[in-house]
Amino acid sequence: MPQMAPIMWLLLFTSFILLAYFLTNFLFFIHSPVKDNKTAHSLFSPLFHWKW
Repeated sequence: MPQMAPIMWLLLFTSFILLAYFLTNFLFFIHSPVKDNKTAHSLFSPLFHWKW
């Protein structure tokens, strides 16, 4: 198995972090009954305003 370049590991790591970020945000948004709750998804509100 050829050794991957460090940039490939960095891309894999960042993609995994973004995937976990979006998944946790999605679950928090779904399970939050209050739509104007800024504490649960204050960081993610620009990403998910268009969906809901």
